[in-house]
Amino acid sequence: MEDTKNNQSNTQPKKPKFLVRVLLFLLAVLVVLGAVAVVTQEIDNRSATGQVKVSGQIWTARSQGEDPIPVGTSVTVLRIEGVKLIVQAKAPVPV
Repeated sequence: MEDTKNNQSNTQPKKPKFLVRVLLFLLAVLVVLGAVAVVTQEIDNRSATGQVKVSGQIWTARSQGEDPIPVGTSVTVLRIEGVKLIVQAKAPVPV
C-alpha cells in the first residue's frame, strides 16, 4: 500500500512557476504603464544608460527622444520594451 501512496503523490500535477512569473509581470505592466517615475541615473540613449524609480522599483530606462534626461527629472512611462521602460520627460529638459 505504501507504493500506491508514493505513486499518487508523484503523479500530482505541479503548479507551473512560469505562470506565476507571467502574472507578476502583467501586474507590473498594469502598475507601471502611464505612471510617473523619477530618473535615478541619467538617461542617455547614445551611451545606453539610464534608470528610473517607479512604484518603489528601479527599472532600466530609455528616452522616447534622443536628448539625455538628467537625474531627478519626472518622466512618464510610455511603454515597456523587453525589460526596459521607454519614458518621456514630463516637462521640457533644459539643454
